[in-house]
Amino acid sequence: MDILTSLITRMNTMLSVFAIVVLAISFAHEAQAQESLPIQANMASDKPARAFQTKPTRKQILAMKFEELSALSLEELTELSSIVGVSSVDELLKLLVNTASKNNETLNDAPGVISVITARELQLFGARTLTDALDYIVSIQLFATTLYQGNMTMRGDLYRSITAKHILILINGRPLRESLFGGIYAQVLNGFPLASVERIEVLRGPGSVLYGTNAFTGTVNIITKISNEVSIHALGGGNGTLTASANAGISFATGLGDGRIDAGLLYNNNNTAWNVPFNLQPQAGRPQRTITYNPFQRSLSGFLSASLGGFKAQIFATDYTAATLGPQATRSQFDLTNRTINADIGYTHEFSEVLSASVNGTLNVYDTRHSEILRSNDALGEITLAYKPQKTLQFLLGGLVHSRSGVGTITTSGNVLVPEYNQIWWSAYAEAQWQPLENLKIRAGAQLNKAVNIDAAVSPRVAVIWNITPELGVKAFYGQAFRAAAGFENFTLSMNGVGNPRLRPETNESIDGEIFWEQGNMRLAAVYYRSWQTNLIAPRNVAPPGRPPENVVSNFLSFQMEGAEFEGKYAPINELYFLGSFSYQTNYAEITARDITLMPSFMVKTGIGYDMKNGFAASVFNIYNSAPNSPAMPGGGGMAPAFVNPTVVAYHLLSAQVNIDITELADLSNLPHFIVNLRAENLLNAETVWIPDITRRINSLPLFPGRGFFAGLTVKF
Repeated sequence: MDILTSLITRMNTMLSVFAIVVLAISFAHEAQAQESLPIQANMASDKPARAFQTKPTRKQILAMKFEELSALSLEELTELSSIVGVSSVDELLKLLVNTASKNNETLNDAPGVISVITARELQLFGARTLTDALDYIVSIQLFATTLYQGNMTMRGDLYRSITAKHILILINGRPLRESLFGGIYAQVLNGFPLASVERIEVLRGPGSVLYGTNAFTGTVNIITKISNEVSIHALGGGNGTLTASANAGISFATGLGDGRIDAGLLYNNNNTAWNVPFNLQPQAGRPQRTITYNPFQRSLSGFLSASLGGFKAQIFATDYTAATLGPQATRSQFDLTNRTINADIGYTHEFSEVLSASVNGTLNVYDTRHSEILRSNDALGEITLAYKPQKTLQFLLGGLVHSRSGVGTITTSGNVLVPEYNQIWWSAYAEAQWQPLENLKIRAGAQLNKAVNIDAAVSPRVAVIWNITPELGVKAFYGQAFRAAAGFENFTLSMNGVGNPRLRPETNESIDGEIFWEQGNMRLAAVYYRSWQTNLIAPRNVAPPGRPPENVVSNFLSFQMEGAEFEGKYAPINELYFLGSFSYQTNYAEITARDITLMPSFMVKTGIGYDMKNGFAASVFNIYNSAPNSPAMPGGGGMAPAFVNPTVVAYHLLSAQVNIDITELADLSNLPHFIVNLRAENLLNAETVWIPDITRRINSLPLFPGRGFFAGLTVKF
């Protein structure tokens, strides 16, 4: 623990020294292309700018190579930006995604169902935390439990779990692992420095072929910024909320190659004055207890990345505190503290234009204290080989070793909750992409994984992408994913379940189909999906020979999901911006139960923003969640929630944001940009928004406070 404390202290000192900045590698690696643009442009800086002979389409622009873009004049780049529908030349150069294949490509060519939220959208619509940012994305639902406040799920997939075990979070493609429970993300969602984020890519559907365990229903990839800008931001307001952040970056040249340092720092003191009347779970022989619950969250976090030549290192660290009611919700709140570190160092070497290799070492440290002391350490070593013998054919090969360890003890008694464990897993993956026609791509691959005490298993996937016309395309996917049992499930000695070291991985078999249409500054997409989940892990009441019945953690549940998703973005003019989505999901368990996850069946998310380009921008964003059904718990759970708190109903979460750049409005170009931020949240609800308690201890928990107003200032140098 002293080592962990020392490491976090040093991390915060480093961040203060670097003043803070953002993001990753030079865009020279990020904008690799597929087709060159048949237009005439300046190929040397000493030539005068000249207009294009024919106006290119958005698809042609997105297919350009970085070298082609960098050879254009500022006038020509500005013209391309207006065609694509972005606000700046800089943003034009950052429109590629890489989560679906670990290769830079356009959204239409990516072998996966992907949604992207950009830094421009985050600024325009005013997200305060990573939680806010992810809530803008189709099919993502936020939830909380009596033990851990903030978490997320996707496509309604939250069957009998208090953690996000079926979603994997990546930072610049490197995984956040927490092997004790397999999906505790509250400290990341509340504490990741949002000012350091360039974009967030969300891959919906199986991702285990490339990312292994937990990339089950979805994968969230946080891509951080590369910028030489320095900015400082502070915002305060409703319910005692205070947020302060800073970010900065610098590039430099050395004898070993070009280098960069990017860093970000965040202090977030969220809802410290939000006090909610709350009824605890009734207990036999005791009167009903009502408390004043203050579900605050507070974090101090930092992100730092550095690159030099082919080397790159990054570290994210957070010190997080939140209120909790414990796993039973039977006593007054107490504080939960968590310290999490995610660190990665890697090296990429290009042997030739067609062959490159990457090596990465990733460390995740997780330490939580409340009524229990919970620790885990996850170390990963990975090697990836990319081979592109020709334009229409490419291969990706990789291998991974995962060392995990952890322990859990009860604070008051010192009794062991999870005995100390040490395990080694390994996996290998391979994928190939073939382009038999100019407008047709086929990608196929599989991951072989071997967990401790379990036979090796294979997770395959196949993707077909067909661009029928320059505007219209379709994608079809079949894939499988897995989630290996967490340390708690393997070894717990709690009253609620006895661990099972021979648990098989959970499996997800899924089909997805997408049709997309893109023309001018508009993109629309519609998706149908269906998933079959088997070997799901949960406690099951069994009677061992000669012993009384006990809850043994077992593979015994099955689950199905089905749904549709629609999303679109449209910029009719450069100043006006629309985005929106609609999603519907239904789920089944053990044939007899429907909509058993307590997640909303319908969600509608819509936003409109207006940026006058003279220093004034305004937006509104609304999130609608339908009321979930509350069927009886199937599968032997045998518990019914205590209906002691408000009934869960459908809700709207309407926010509004205004940004006023005083420097720009006053045309004071010699000064830093002073930007006033005004924000309002939950405008349609004066009262607390309640959601179901998915543990079924009680009927509902508070997720969002009532109406709140905020004011802040951003200074950019």
